[in-house]
Amino acid sequence: MIAALNDDSGSVKSHIVQVSSLLMNLALTKCEVGMSMLAHPQFQAAARIYGQHLGEN
Repeated sequence: MIAALNDDSGSVKSHIVQVSSLLMNLALTKCEVGMSMLAHPQFQAAARIYGQHLGEN
C-alpha cells in the first residue's frame, strides 16, 4: 500500500508476485486444490477477494 502511494511500481509488482505465490502455495498444499483449478474463475475470484482483504487489513 505504501509502495503504491509512493508510486514505487517495482515494489508493488514484487508484493503482488509474493501474494500470488503465497496463495498458490496455500491452495496446492493446504487446500488440496489441483494445479488446473488455479485457472478456474471461482478460484481467481476468491484470490482477488482474499488479496483485497489483505490490502485492507
